[in-house]
Amino acid sequence: MNMRYALLLAVLLAGCASTTGYQRASGANGYGYSDTKLEENRYRIEYRLRGKNIGQAQDYALLRAAELTMAADKDWFSVVDRDSALDEGDNRRLAEIKTERRITQDCGLLGCRTTSTPTYGAGSSIGRIDRDSTVVVVEILLGEGEKPGNANAYDAAELAGNVRSRM
Repeated sequence: MNMRYALLLAVLLAGCASTTGYQRASGANGYGYSDTKLEENRYRIEYRLRGKNIGQAQDYALLRAAELTMAADKDWFSVVDRDSALDEGDNRRLAEIKTERRITQDCGLLGCRTTSTPTYGAGSSIGRIDRDSTVVVVEILLGEGEKPGNANAYDAAELAGNVRSRM
């Protein structure tokens, strides 16, 4: 087994034991990572994190970039574009509105008529919509061989090990 596959296996097994919230997003606006292949060796990765922590969301996006790089049997990746944002949402209160039905019966010589009409009562607060989240998007190019000497190039195995050690 070559060293890259052994390291990838170790990284993936470490991920199974992690409880940090690093995960694949469950849907379009779910928390976690999603990635899209744009071209051969070019990907866009988005990481959405609950709360306000750009540093952690960037680490998780770069970790996903390292995983994609190693899965493609490449050595390094270069970040060609990056963006981050804090989504503060609307933080509205959720209210419960009580509805009841009023039953009335009107009787006359020919029989009775029963009617049911809704009535609405005052509600109570039952919680908040809390959409505070951090979103980081990176676009990467995968490469093999010697890593370029610029600040936007990362050794995939080294980065994955460093980020996983802090999780």
